[in-house]
Amino acid sequence: MFSEAIEIIARDENVAGIIVLRKVTTPVEEPSLEILRAISGKERPIVACWIGEEAQQIIRAVQKEGIPTYPTADRAASAMAGLVRYAEIKRTKGG
Repeated sequence: MFSEAIEIIARDENVAGIIVLRKVTTPVEEPSLEILRAISGKERPIVACWIGEEAQQIIRAVQKEGIPTYPTADRAASAMAGLVRYAEIKRTKGG
């Protein structure tokens, strides 16, 4: 379910980036692992926010894939806004 949604979003040319926000309830849960598999290797900018006391294991796995992970949704959104602004600047300057 999650991976299908991420695939659809990642293919949409109107989407500048993807923010993944997930509340974790167990140390390693299949939905979080499915999301990790789905977001790995995407060309769109992706940032993640896994919330909950049990999130540390999945956070380490996401960071190992090179996906920035933030402790709050606000920080993830700010990071994505910065990535989008950077891409717009590069595009307008031809680089």
